[in-house]
Amino acid sequence: TSCVFSLMEGKLIRYAPAAANVAFVSGRHKRYVALIAGMTEGLLSLPYAPHLTSALDKKGWSTVQVQLSSSYTGYGISNLDQDAAELDSLLTCLLSEHGYDQGGVLLGHSTGANIVTRYMQQRRRKQKQKQAGSTEAVAAAGAGAAAGSLQPGPVLPLCPQVLGTVLHAPVSDREMLAMWDGTAALQERAKAMLAGGQGEEICCRFWPADGAPVTARRFLAWANRLGDDDMYSSDLSDAELAG
Repeated sequence: TSCVFSLMEGKLIRYAPAAANVAFVSGRHKRYVALIAGMTEGLLSLPYAPHLTSALDKKGWSTVQVQLSSSYTGYGISNLDQDAAELDSLLTCLLSEHGYDQGGVLLGHSTGANIVTRYMQQRRRKQKQKQAGSTEAVAAAGAGAAAGSLQPGPVLPLCPQVLGTVLHAPVSDREMLAMWDGTAALQERAKAMLAGGQGEEICCRFWPADGAPVTARRFLAWANRLGDDDMYSSDLSDAELAG
């Protein structure tokens, strides 16, 4: 029998202190496509990765396969904000430490699309804050110049360029859980734990997938309407999707 995956060459890099924070980079091109896999997945989980990597290399793109703290069985004890922060650390590391200075495209597969969406939401929020801060700095500099004491404005942190995003096969965890008999009872348990200040405690094991431990807060993020992970459910209005 032949191996499902083709041989992939590249380098393994650590982009943040946590043990899970590594990425596999294929190619020497200074622009890249970052593959963010979904629930239960991680490095080498996407079956099309070798073929996509080969095709991208011919077009002048490198490929970055991302591993997060939520990869494999870590998804139940993480959250989208942590995922987005780790993804930001990776992109910053690729730019500042490894010279990938022509920008990248973020490809989120399945629930990886949620991570990409949250990252772009946070990125937009940070850019607005920076713009507001720059406006205040310019106004302060003008006032200082008028008073004869010009001080330099704030130095903005390095901001990796995102050339585009791809949301590949996004899914609704809430609609998936609606088909599972145990969801309603676990929702009530998770709500009670959250109300009792135990939101970060383990609520259950996620047997619809691989039995990974899940906190009360994370279960509600999946199961509640407009929960933190509820981004692609078919019953959401345009206004709710835009929010």
